[in-house]
Amino acid sequence: MINDRRSQEPKLQDVADHAEVSLTTASMALSGKGRISEEVKQRVLEVAQRIGYKRKGATKIPKPSIHKRVGVIAFTDATWSWTWHMIAQIITEMDHVLQVLGYVVTIIPITAGRDPDIVRKKLRQLDIDAVISIYFGDKELFHELEEQNIPVAIVLNNNFEDEFTCISVDDFQGAYEGTRYLIELGHKQIAYIDYEIPLVHSIVTDRYIGFQKAINEYRLTYPKEHRVTCDFNNMKDIREKVLQLLHQEPKPTALFAIDDYLGAKIMTILQEQRISVPEEISILTPGDVLNYEETYIPSITTMSTDFTLMGRLTAEMIHNKIIHNSTSAGVVKVTQKLIKRDSCRQLPQGK
Repeated sequence: MINDRRSQEPKLQDVADHAEVSLTTASMALSGKGRISEEVKQRVLEVAQRIGYKRKGATKIPKPSIHKRVGVIAFTDATWSWTWHMIAQIITEMDHVLQVLGYVVTIIPITAGRDPDIVRKKLRQLDIDAVISIYFGDKELFHELEEQNIPVAIVLNNNFEDEFTCISVDDFQGAYEGTRYLIELGHKQIAYIDYEIPLVHSIVTDRYIGFQKAINEYRLTYPKEHRVTCDFNNMKDIREKVLQLLHQEPKPTALFAIDDYLGAKIMTILQEQRISVPEEISILTPGDVLNYEETYIPSITTMSTDFTLMGRLTAEMIHNKIIHNSTSAGVVKVTQKLIKRDSCRQLPQGK
C-alpha cells in the first residue's frame, strides 16, 4: 500500500487550532493581509514553522455538509445610492465565496429609518442561518440573533466592534497617510471639510483623528477655522463652507474632504468659481467609492480600499462563525492605499 504523504501534511486549520485563532486570522497572518496584532501574527508564524505548514496559494475551506442561508442586509434607498459602486464589489465577492462554500445568499433590501421589527420579520420568513449587515446597525436585533445561535458580521460600521464581528476600513490609517502625502507635496495649510454621518459616526471621528495626527507629527500650525462641517444634502451650504475656507488667511493650498463623493461636489463648486484643481488648490479624499471608469466622474486622488478583499474576508469570517457555532466578537480592518490621479500637485519649495 502506497503511503500518501500529502494526507499527512499540516493544513491551515491545524495552524489555526495550534495558534488558537480563527481560520481567517491564520490566513491573514501568513499572507500579510488585513490588520492583526504583531503578537498574534508572530504566534501564527511560529506555529506554522513548528508544525511544518507550507502555504500553497489561496486557502481552501471545506464546504458545509448542508446548504445554509446567509441573509445580507443592505441599504437600497436613494439616500445611499452613491455607495452602491462600493457595496456591489463587496457583495459580488462575498456572494461568490459563499456560493463556492455551499451557502444560499439572500439580499435583504432596507431603507434608511426602517423599523427593526420589519427586518426581524423578514429574517424569520427566510429562515436565516447567519446575517451579514452592510452599514445597518441595530444592537438589540444583533444580540437577539446571536442568542438564537444566528451569527452576525457587520461590514463598514465599526460602531459595534466591541460586541460583534466587524469588517471595516482602517479610516484612521487612510486619513493619516493621505494627509502625510499632502504634507510631503509641500502643503502646510490644509483645510479639512466633513459632514455628519449619524449611522456610522466613528468614520467621522477616526478620519479626523488620523488627519490631526499627521498635522501634529509635522508640527504644522492648524487654525481651528480650517475645519468645517457641512450639510451633505445641501449644496448651498457646501458652497458657502468651501468659499469660507478659500477666503481665510492663511489661505489653504489643499483640501482634505472626508470622502470622494463630497470631494466631487467640492470640485464642481471650484469649477463654478473658476478655481483650477490642482494648479490653485489640491484635493485629496479617503474612500474611492466613486466609479472612476465613468467619464463624468472627476479625477480625484484618493486613499482607496480593496472592497473585493472585504467581501472575501466577510464571507470567510461568517463561514467560520457558522461551522464553529461562534458568537465571539472579532475585528478586521482593511488598510487603504494611495491612488494618484489629477487633483494634487507638488508645491514649489518655500511656498
